Amino acid sequence: MKANENQLVEICYEYKTNIYIHKDITDLNRKLWRYMDLPKFLSFRQGTLYFSNKLDLSDERERGIFYVQKSDKKQLSPFVFGFMPVCDKEADKEFYDANMESQRNIDKAYKAYVNCWNQSEDESYALWNIYLKTRVGVAVQTTLQKLIDSIHKPENPIFISPVQYSLKDKRAGCAYEAIFTKRNYYDFEQELRMAIIAESSCNRQKVDITSDILIESILISPLLLKWEQEELYSLLKQFYEKNDIVRYSSIADSK
Repeated sequence: MKANENQLVEICYEYKTNIYIHKDITDLNRKLWRYMDLPKFLSFRQGTLYFSNKLDLSDERERGIFYVQKSDKKQLSPFVFGFMPVCDKEADKEFYDANMESQRNIDKAYKAYVNCWNQSEDESYALWNIYLKTRVGVAVQTTLQKLIDSIHKPENPIFISPVQYSLKDKRAGCAYEAIFTKRNYYDFEQELRMAIIAESSCNRQKVDITSDILIESILISPLLLKWEQEELYSLLKQFYEKNDIVRYSSIADSK
């Protein structure tokens, strides 16, 4: 089935209100990675997934988020109608249709908030270096299905899509398309993005998750010295006793 400009096609998985995935996503079991410092991991482990806006991001690559802070008229593009509700109720589809229509003629300060993951079968040495502010950190590996399953019912709609890589910034037009667009020289990131657009004064949006459902494995930073890796491994094993959840990076073995 296909979605076009005038019709949303409902797709059914385990019931999840207020979560929408784009039709470009074809494999819910593809591996996802998120690289993070220990403070972020600790909040993550306690069941908090943070969505950041432009004031919480110093990354100039996130230009699409910068452009979607205020608009006197939101335009809709065919891209928007590729989002499908992850639910089994027609009511969620009707809510989404109404929400999209309401964005056409508004004059409010909306903010875009994002949470980003890398789509890859293997870890990336480049992303270890980019996303860890220090050498101390971990990479959490999961799948999109587990990510969706782990999210508690969110207050605001969450939109999930692969990032589009383009020769141009999406500075005008559809806000929803802009926040899922980056310049093409960042396509090595192969990013899957979750986004919230909300009328809010906060720099972050917090979404509750069950981390034990989400986490498939935790890799120790290969940027650490060997003895540091062993110390961090021993610490995390106290919280995750199940075999093979906490692992050493294969990059460390190849050094």
